[in-house]
Amino acid sequence: MESSGPFSTHNSTLGHQVGASAKAGKVGKDNVAINCFFLDAEHNSTYDPFYLVLPKDEFNEPLGWLRDQVKTSLLAEHAFHADLPAIQFYTPMTRVTCEEVFEVAWLSSIEDIKKAAKRHSKCARISLEDFDADSIHFLVTAQAEPTTEDFSRLKTVKNSIEVRQATEPVAAEDDIDINCFFFSEHNSQHLTFPLTIARNKFTKPLQSLLGDVVTKLVDSHEFSARKATIRFYTLKTPFKAEAVDEEWFQSIEDIEAVAKSRQAATRIKTILGAVEDFDEEALHLLITAEKDTF
Repeated sequence: MESSGPFSTHNSTLGHQVGASAKAGKVGKDNVAINCFFLDAEHNSTYDPFYLVLPKDEFNEPLGWLRDQVKTSLLAEHAFHADLPAIQFYTPMTRVTCEEVFEVAWLSSIEDIKKAAKRHSKCARISLEDFDADSIHFLVTAQAEPTTEDFSRLKTVKNSIEVRQATEPVAAEDDIDINCFFFSEHNSQHLTFPLTIARNKFTKPLQSLLGDVVTKLVDSHEFSARKATIRFYTLKTPFKAEAVDEEWFQSIEDIEAVAKSRQAATRIKTILGAVEDFDEEALHLLITAEKDTF
């Protein structure tokens, strides 16, 4: 068993949850309050934690089961419409109490959540062993739910692909191709694809690529990705795009063992280096995404 933060974690997580907010009523002797903090300075400007109430005898459900309750709490506490698949759970590397998170300095001290907390998969579970009722048990991150405009845009993309000319436009001299690989069973042919951007866009954040990624996944794999679930990774060991094949794909059991997750706000230049040093033959980005169900 692995110990992390205020309680022990197994390779799976939280039980059947009934309550929602830190302003709710009594927890009750047969229940446990799981203290959470929405790690978003813009939407949680009061640095206010919330808690989820779980019956003690039902600590056996996967963590992903709690996403519905977290979504409800974020709406009630912070008027934030969270996109369900994009909700992520982290446990702090060092103990932090419900009182300490009210301090502006604490939130400001977290420059990289990957270094300050451990992310858990939606299949993880927790144990009541060494449970600390005063601690923040989970840091929660989320992205806003797609709007009607987002859905309309994706439909427009699909329609435009059907009438697109067979030939791809020729890239301008000042454009650069970022070689990407859709890390998914939906990429059954194990093909890479390029994202073409202007050289002067290298200072833009990764999130500026999201719209193009959605388009490419529909075009190349007939996969309608939910934009909020798209994640970017860079390989820890350089690899040529032309060397990608089924054997290479099957050799990767855990993407986070071979690649580093990148925040959407990170600048492209920070990840891929200066334009003049750009390796055009490298595999630059691994991409994961969940399917849109609308």
